[in-house]
Amino acid sequence: MAIPRFFAVSDNADRYLIGEEVTVGLSVQALHHANRVLRLRVGELVEIVLRDVWTTYLSEITYISAKGMVVKVLEKLPVRSLPISFDLFWGYAKHGKNDLIVRQAVEIGCERLIPVKFERSVLRSSDQSDEKRTQRLLAISESAAMQAHRSVIPPVEYTITFDDLVERSESYDTVIVAWEQSDVAALSFTIENELKKEPQHIALVIGPEGGIDPSEIEILASRGAQVAGMGATILRVETACTVACGILADLIRARTYGNVPDEEGGSITRLGSEA
Repeated sequence: MAIPRFFAVSDNADRYLIGEEVTVGLSVQALHHANRVLRLRVGELVEIVLRDVWTTYLSEITYISAKGMVVKVLEKLPVRSLPISFDLFWGYAKHGKNDLIVRQAVEIGCERLIPVKFERSVLRSSDQSDEKRTQRLLAISESAAMQAHRSVIPPVEYTITFDDLVERSESYDTVIVAWEQSDVAALSFTIENELKKEPQHIALVIGPEGGIDPSEIEILASRGAQVAGMGATILRVETACTVACGILADLIRARTYGNVPDEEGGSITRLGSEA
């Protein structure tokens, strides 16, 4: 069983010294999870991630109750993340599909999540409801990051317009758009070609439930975005987001750390550290 990981406030970050005891600033929900769900006890190990400074410490519980947790700091742990970051822009979906998209994208390794209102999006909401939705998705991101042992909590932004997406695409090294009507190249082939350019920051774009309008595809392609297909079947937006994020994250890891095919069809090994 993996050591439980919690995100704590960083107000007392200077107290996290090896061998010292420190009171962990946890939310009511996190304390409930530690006490009632995990049933943690004195002497058990936990990993504490300090928000904002994003440092992680392996610690031993010296006191725990419904009122708080005190730990003895044992060691500072390395930050583990993908060597190439990617953000997910997706067409905001109906009902609870967005919850699933955020949870699985965070588990896979996405750095930032930005919902988009495309031409065919079904989203019709006020700023107030958008704020409520975003707060819920932020909570889901934190829960997923804790479960996946992420070293950060990926932020979830408010819904942006397609024009905002086009403008923001200029700040990325590579923009990859998965489109069900594309028959030019497979997504994995497109990603592999883009990774050869050694990008540091990638934008992955998935359309809404009605698909991305061809006029929007033309605009994105004219700005340098790479449009790729995801197979012969039409995927739901939540399925497409999960599959695309998984393919991208796996190819990033393979190219950086594992055995990857060279241009002659052989195999080369690239070694690296996630610290």
